[in-house]
Amino acid sequence: MKKRHIPKAPKRSKTYHPLEYTVLEVETETIKDFVIDNHYSGICPMNCNINFALFKDNSSYSQDDIIGVAQFGPCVGREQQQFYSVDTELRRLCLLNAAPRNSESRFISLCIKWIKKHTDIEHILSLADPMQGHAGTIYKAANFKYRGTQSTGCPPMFFIDGKHIHNRTCNERFGTSSRYALKERFRERLEIVTSIPKHVYIYTIKRKHKKKPENTGCRNANNT
Repeated sequence: MKKRHIPKAPKRSKTYHPLEYTVLEVETETIKDFVIDNHYSGICPMNCNINFALFKDNSSYSQDDIIGVAQFGPCVGREQQQFYSVDTELRRLCLLNAAPRNSESRFISLCIKWIKKHTDIEHILSLADPMQGHAGTIYKAANFKYRGTQSTGCPPMFFIDGKHIHNRTCNERFGTSSRYALKERFRERLEIVTSIPKHVYIYTIKRKHKKKPENTGCRNANNT
């Protein structure tokens, strides 16, 4: 596993606290199973080029010790990246329920600190899905700015035999994500649900002086 420690603030109490965590940049394969098992989508995007794992301090930092994951990578749809003028998207964020309160926003802040130091990324997009009960509270706590709801179009959600099948998965498995083609194929087995626009949040990284990003062994998200 590739390990690059992110500086942490000093521990402020003897109680179990979000600051008593270690964040490491890791390969996608390292966190793949965790994301599939713990993110509501059940999908780990393999094209994310910056991935972080959250561990409790003094653990062995193995895959079994992961308690949270954040994945940054290309926006879903080029039109979305161009419309919001961003460089990358926070594609996945998931933590175990055992993580203390406020761990999510602290985790995001540490990830952004690493991104600021090691890349030239300036604008980060994140979407909160109201259909999953998400309003973006943790993004506000991490100093993301709210930009309203999506205006670039929301694809329908497909349920086959009661199971949600992502549009990209439909393309991979069935060669299409057309509602008409899928309806013709699955008939009464297919349920189509109209999506609700997601909440849009953008974080802008402020730098006093621009400098060439350090070579971290990962591709620059601006160049994907």
